[in-house]
Amino acid sequence: MNPLRKLIRPIYAPTVIFAIGSGAVAPLIVLAALQIGFTSSHASTVMAYYGVVGVIAAPLVGHVLLHSTDKRGLMGATAIAAISLAICLFSLYSPGTVAKVGYVIGLTGIAVAASVWAIARQSYLADNIDSRYRATALSMLGGMMRLGVMAGPALGAAMVAWAGIPSVFWLHLITALIAGDMIAIFLVPEPGRAKTAQTAAKKLNRKIRRKADSVSTAIAAFAGMSMHIVRANRNVLIPLWGAHMGLSPTLISATFAISAALDVAMFYPAGRLQDRYGRLVALLPAYLIMGSGFLGLVLVDGKMAFLIFASLVGFGNGFGSGIVMTMGVDMSPDVYRERFLGWWTAITQAGSAAGPLFVAVLTDTVGLAGAMWATVAVAAVAALWVGSLFPLAYRRLGLNTAGRELTSSSLE
Repeated sequence: MNPLRKLIRPIYAPTVIFAIGSGAVAPLIVLAALQIGFTSSHASTVMAYYGVVGVIAAPLVGHVLLHSTDKRGLMGATAIAAISLAICLFSLYSPGTVAKVGYVIGLTGIAVAASVWAIARQSYLADNIDSRYRATALSMLGGMMRLGVMAGPALGAAMVAWAGIPSVFWLHLITALIAGDMIAIFLVPEPGRAKTAQTAAKKLNRKIRRKADSVSTAIAAFAGMSMHIVRANRNVLIPLWGAHMGLSPTLISATFAISAALDVAMFYPAGRLQDRYGRLVALLPAYLIMGSGFLGLVLVDGKMAFLIFASLVGFGNGFGSGIVMTMGVDMSPDVYRERFLGWWTAITQAGSAAGPLFVAVLTDTVGLAGAMWATVAVAAVAALWVGSLFPLAYRRLGLNTAGRELTSSSLE
C-alpha cells in the first residue's frame, strides 16, 4: 500500500483547501489596500511588506514549534489566520486611518500563519515518512499548494465580480477554518519533540543526526535561493516580455494557464524520480529547462515562440516541485529540526523577495532583455553548482543524493 495515501486527509486535502483561499487573496492584496484608502505607492509597499513578513517570521515560527507539536502549531496558525482575516474584513468594511493600521496588522497575521503552515507540514512529513518516499511526499505537498494557487485566483475573480473584494477574504476565512477542522480531526497527535526525533529515527531505521552540517547546508541553500529567484522572475518577466512583444493580455494569460498546467502535471513524476535516482534528476532539469525557456524567449520572436518557450519554463518548474522543501529536510538534523527549517525557509525564500527587485534594477539599468539574460545566467550557474557540489554535500551527511544512508562500501 502506498504510504502517501494516509496523508490525503490530514495533510494534502487541507493544503489544497487552505491554498485556494490564500491563492484567491494574494492577487487582491493591493486592490484591497486601494479600496481601504492607501495610495498606489503605499499599496505596493504593503504588498512588499506582506512578502517580507513571511521571510522574517520563519525563524521565529521554527523556534516556537520546537516547544509544541506540528498539530498544535497548525491549529494555532488556523486561529491566527481566522482572526487576521476578520481584522482585514473589518478594515474593508470601515475604510479610514484605523482601517489602514488594522489591514497591515491583519496581513501580518496572515503571513505568520502561512509560515507556520509551511514549516509544520514540512516537519511532520520529515518525521513520519520513510526516506524512500520523502521527495514524493514533499513534491505532492508542493503540488497540492500549486493546485490551490491555480484554482484560488479563478474562484476569487468570479467572487469579486459577484460580490466585491471583501468576498474573497470571506472565502479565505472559510477555507482556513475547514482546513483547520480537517487537521483537528485527522492529524494523529504526536509525542514531545525529543521523543519524536528518537521515535522517528528508530521507525525509519536510521541514526539520529543531532547537528546540521554548515558546508552541506550552504551548498543546498544556494541552490534553493537560485530556484526561488528563477521562479519569482518567471512571474514578473514573462508577462513583461509578452507586453514588450505587443501580445494581448488574453494571450499572455492563456500562456500562463498552459504553463501552470504543465507545472502541476509534473509534481508526482518529479518526486518519484528524486526518490529513485536522487535530487539531481529534478534539480538539473529544472534549472536547464527553465533557463532554456528564458533563452528561447529572448532569441526567438513570434506568438507561437512565446507560447512554446513560456510553457517550457513552467514545465521545467514542475521538475522542481517540492525540491526546496526536500533539500531542507535532507539537510536538517533530527534534533531541533523545526528551528533549522525556520531558518532554511527564511534564507531560501529570500530569493523570492530578491527576484522582483533583481528584475527591477536590471530593467532600469540594462533593459528587459538584460534581465532575461541575467535569469538565464542564474539558472546556468545554479545547474553547474548543483551538478558539481551536490554529491559532496550529501556525502558529508553520509547520504546519497536520494537522501538515504550510504553503505560502508559506498563510502570507501
